[in-house]
Amino acid sequence: MFQKQQHKIQKSTTSVIEKNDGIYSKLKSALPAIQAVSGSPQYSKQLLMQTSLLIQDKPKLAAVLTSDLGKRNLFGCLLSMASLRLSPDPTLNQCALVPFKTTIKLIFHYKAIISIARKQGIIINVQSYHEGDIFDLDLGANTITHKPKLQDQGLMIGFYGVSRDLKNGIISNIIYVERKKLEAHRDRWDNDKDYTPWKSNFESMCKKTVARRVADYAGIDFNPCDFETIPEAKELLGAKMVVQDEEVRFVEEVEEIEEVEEVSS
Repeated sequence: MFQKQQHKIQKSTTSVIEKNDGIYSKLKSALPAIQAVSGSPQYSKQLLMQTSLLIQDKPKLAAVLTSDLGKRNLFGCLLSMASLRLSPDPTLNQCALVPFKTTIKLIFHYKAIISIARKQGIIINVQSYHEGDIFDLDLGANTITHKPKLQDQGLMIGFYGVSRDLKNGIISNIIYVERKKLEAHRDRWDNDKDYTPWKSNFESMCKKTVARRVADYAGIDFNPCDFETIPEAKELLGAKMVVQDEEVRFVEEVEEIEEVEEVSS
């Protein structure tokens, strides 16, 4: 009985390893470009292994890889992660690969946005405010006062984000977003209603969204590398690239999105 169970476990483990090896082999062509961007062979191999394990557990990610555009889109996400030395490992809470229609989106988590901004000399802080708090915002004077009520804060009203210069501490930007607007943002862009971080961790997703807006206003660069100047990256992607937000996209993909938006409007 014990031998049968052991054989069953061994067979299952072998199947998982073979499946992961198959995904890893599909991504292996990206290794030279990732090494050229990151400058670290060890990190590059770890990034590919983490990504292949992630794809193995998420069928929707695997489905995107069936198209050439989807595969190159993933390679663009890998290069973006490599340029910032980030990992898609969910336990590290740095960034995520999210399937969106026929492509894959690279989403930075709150902690990664804060870390990237700090390396560029900007401190970003995002907080929620509730109906029981003392909250006063003057956008004209660029000042904010927030005194949280320590108990029974009441309903969460919204979030605000502040960016400061790392050297002198001067506030450069203040952004506030009402809860209902964040919920509308969630409903518009969250295409996976069953497995969504908006459902399991609403506050963290709100902080991430506001932090990203603050970072955009502060001029934070989420693409520190020009991939067209790196021969390995240009050869891997094999198409003319354009940069939108933190993502590497391709001309035919952008044209497809614009066509959809024109029809919708």
